[in-house]
Amino acid sequence: PFPLSWHIHVIYMNTNKAQVEKTIRLRDTVRETFKDWLGEDCENLFDNGRLCIITHDSGFDQPGGGPFPIGEWSLFVPTHFLNLLVPWFSQNRDE
Repeated sequence: PFPLSWHIHVIYMNTNKAQVEKTIRLRDTVRETFKDWLGEDCENLFDNGRLCIITHDSGFDQPGGGPFPIGEWSLFVPTHFLNLLVPWFSQNRDE
């Protein structure tokens, strides 16, 4: 069976100030770009049933609190949003 949802993870070195700033800008851009589809931030890591950003209580100066030992934020992506998000995230976004 095809998965009901996916995650897009943005990971970064939380000890690198430039990477922290860049990932905050990226998250803000995602919020603005997809505001018509995004709901409130996710309540948990799984089965949110809607497109939402997963943030972690540890903030940007600590490891992500998720499956990664470094900074991380992610999107919970119901399958029907893949065609919207994957091409956008696949573009080279160097600033």
